[in-house]
Amino acid sequence: MSEDERMRRISCASEFVTRVTTQRWALAVMLDLKGVHKNADIGRYSGAGLGLGYRLLGMDTGFVSLDINSVAKAYKKAHSRLILLDYGGTILSNDNVSGLRTVILFA
Repeated sequence: MSEDERMRRISCASEFVTRVTTQRWALAVMLDLKGVHKNADIGRYSGAGLGLGYRLLGMDTGFVSLDINSVAKAYKKAHSRLILLDYGGTILSNDNVSGLRTVILFA
């Protein structure tokens, strides 16, 4: 993590700590917990990433992953292609969106 990023996070955290009382924080936590509903559908879970970047991904029971061979075959047969990259926290963390540069790919 860069020094600027670290300082930004510390500033944000210290502002929150000085502004919010313990009682207000506890109330917010209790309200958040009250709003959580247990999902009766177990679904499927898969892990991705390493170390602190490890995430548990949950999929609905009916989720079927794409067959890589059929996607590759369709990609090769296509006359025009559009590649969309999600930068909303899936591939790139939301903290780094400000540093995102536009990249144009020609296939």
